[in-house]
Amino acid sequence: MEAQVKAMRRIVLAAVLVALGIGLAVPAGASAAVTVGSPLTATFGPSNRTCSPACTDMITTLPEPGAQVNSPINGVIVRWRMMGNAGVASFRLRVVHPESAGQYLGVAEGEPEVPTGDGPSVFNARLPISAGDTIGLDIPDGVTWNGNSATVTGAGFVSVQPTLTDTPPAQAPNFSVDNTEEGFNADVEPDADGDGFGDETQDGCPTNGASQAPCPTAPAAPVAKKKCKKKHKKHSAESAKKKCKKKKKSASA
Repeated sequence: MEAQVKAMRRIVLAAVLVALGIGLAVPAGASAAVTVGSPLTATFGPSNRTCSPACTDMITTLPEPGAQVNSPINGVIVRWRMMGNAGVASFRLRVVHPESAGQYLGVAEGEPEVPTGDGPSVFNARLPISAGDTIGLDIPDGVTWNGNSATVTGAGFVSVQPTLTDTPPAQAPNFSVDNTEEGFNADVEPDADGDGFGDETQDGCPTNGASQAPCPTAPAAPVAKKKCKKKHKKHSAESAKKKCKKKKKSASA
């Protein structure tokens, strides 16, 4: 019964802290981030890809266990990766919403980034994404993306030309490629307070949409002091008589 009372007190305290905007620490291992796109475990290159005009490529199928083509959660893309490079040419990550009849509509685009080396090149981002959305990669006009893909049975991607935009109408792919996996992905973190910052690496207080600084620390609950019970000593009848005699003597004096 005492344990149930303590549990109820903790629940009430948590509700009060949330109402006051004081966050509670998230226990270690409670990560809910997901990766959307290629797991980048295949061998990429030698391969290349050229778009003219510029295009947006979207991965459509991934055979690797646990690989995600579409985001399973609402959240924020906090970083993305790509294999290969195109000299000094820049690429953009794009959030894409699949429409009916196999068409696609852009949702948001990231900053242009220049990959280097064979990859993966890693870039920070802050792009909102909804459950069911996918990611696309904007490839510049006329450049050659070296080391872009790997031969993977069951993988596939589509391409839309010209590059997708964030306004209707939705666009249908110009072509699709089977058994080929393009090398890019993105990490999606939840955004519980809807402030546009990923809860795990960008937001210090995921329960307060007005601040990304660390949550205030909840004040420690006062420790109840134990009341000391006075111990009454039991006097023997003999000691009580001695006290009485002393009192009588002092009275006669």
